[in-house]
Amino acid sequence: MSLHPRAIYILHTRDYRESSLIINLFSRDEGRVDAVLNGGKSKKWRGVAREFSPLLAEWVGRGELKTLTQLEQASLPHTISGNALFAGLYVNELLVRLLPVAEPHPDVFDFYCVCLDTLALGGDLEPCLRQFEIVLLDELGYQIHFADQNGSALHSGQFYQYDTQLGFFPAMKDDAASFQGSHLLAIAANEWQDVEVKRAAKRLMRQALKPLLGSEPLKSRQFFRQGHSE
Repeated sequence: MSLHPRAIYILHTRDYRESSLIINLFSRDEGRVDAVLNGGKSKKWRGVAREFSPLLAEWVGRGELKTLTQLEQASLPHTISGNALFAGLYVNELLVRLLPVAEPHPDVFDFYCVCLDTLALGGDLEPCLRQFEIVLLDELGYQIHFADQNGSALHSGQFYQYDTQLGFFPAMKDDAASFQGSHLLAIAANEWQDVEVKRAAKRLMRQALKPLLGSEPLKSRQFFRQGHSE
């Protein structure tokens, strides 16, 4: 039970019965929480119960599905549009899909706030998303160790393949499945100036997240493709 208002963000909402909503919310202290907002479809909540908006919430209940008893604006919502909006939806979907219920992840919450600030300010999307994915994987116990499978340092001139169980191991040639050592070292050092580093990081994160996400496609990626095909 929540005893006093918590700072939260809404990750996703869906209809529940005739007039209510089920809300997936993210709290720094409680982690991901699923809760019912009775009457959530009414005009009263239309401008409040939305993504990317800093909120204060309070809830009750002993089961996994709580009941919201308070939901109010904490500060001005982030204004996110264009590709940044798709990026924000992607981050939210990762949290809903991968975070266990009622398990605090304060580092993930703090970086989520940084990520939203970057998206709202029109910053570079790729470093923001890749760093968030790295933090999330680390928190979930799937940290990417930027060393070879024997624990030795990566070499900039060597090509590597990545296995989610074994880590990095030398590749026989440069192909679509390999990563250049210099790109991996740049990712590890948070150096994002090179567009090829960004591409390598995107490919690496997709590979690392795939076993956790399973076969169900991400809806945010589908929305992105639809938005750019129209």
